[in-house]
Amino acid sequence: MTPLGQRDSRWGNIALGFSNTKIKDFGCVITCIAMLAGTTPDVVNRELKRVGGFANGNLVVWSKIPAAFPQLTFITRSKVYNNDVVKANLPCLVEVDFDNSPNSFGNHWVIYIGNQRLLDPWTGQERSTSSYKITKGYAIVKKKELIEPEPAEPQETPPIPETTPEPIPTPEEVPTDGTDTESVVSRDFVDTTWVPADSGDTTRGMDSSVNPFGGDTPTTQPEAYQEVPIGQLPPKSIVPLETIWRAIINLFRRLLRR
Repeated sequence: MTPLGQRDSRWGNIALGFSNTKIKDFGCVITCIAMLAGTTPDVVNRELKRVGGFANGNLVVWSKIPAAFPQLTFITRSKVYNNDVVKANLPCLVEVDFDNSPNSFGNHWVIYIGNQRLLDPWTGQERSTSSYKITKGYAIVKKKELIEPEPAEPQETPPIPETTPEPIPTPEEVPTDGTDTESVVSRDFVDTTWVPADSGDTTRGMDSSVNPFGGDTPTTQPEAYQEVPIGQLPPKSIVPLETIWRAIINLFRRLLRR
C-alpha cells in the first residue's frame, strides 16, 4: 500500500466535496480511502460527489463508498475503539485525536497496517501507532478479494434406502421320485437281454437269430424298448400279458427242440 498525503500539491487545494474547505485541511478520510482503493484523493473526491457520497457538504457517507468503488466493501463504522476488532481487520481505518488532548475536537483518520505501524495522511508517511495516543473509533472498509468467504454449510447426505437382496437362484434340484435322469431306458421296461445257457456268450444283448416273441425272423427291440437320449425318457408303456406268454412258450419250444 502506497502512503499518500492530503497536503500534496497535486490535490491539496481542491475543494472537498460540495464545501469550501480544502482536501489539504480536512481530506484525511478520502486520502485513507484512496490508499485502500489504489488511487488518489482527487479521484475519490470526484467519485464520491458523483454518487452522492457527501453529507453536509464535506462529510463522507460511508455506505456510498462501494457505489463509487465497486472493488471496496464497507462493513461497519464504530465510534468506540476496539483493538481486537481492528487487529482482526487490518488494514483498518482508525479515528484518533489529532492533538492528543481529550479537551479539544481534533478528530483525524489514519490506517493501521499492523506491527504497531500506521499510514498517516497528514504527513504522507508510515509512522508508529504511538504517534497518536488517543483512539476514538474505527471503520472497516475492505477490498473484496481480502474478505474471507463464509464457510459453506455442510449438506446433509440423503439416507440410503434400505433394500432387500434378491435370493440367489439355485441349481434345479435332482428329482427325488426315483427317476434316474441319466438312465437311457425307463425302469418300467422289461429287460429284453437274453443269453443262451450254453452259448458261453457273456455279452449283454439279444441273439439276433432268435425271436423270443415268436417266429424265426431276426428282430429288434420294440419301439417302447429303444434307447433314448439322456434326459428324454420315453413315456411309460405296458406290454400286453398275452405277448409275454407267447414269448415264454416260444422260448420253451426252442429249448425242447435242442
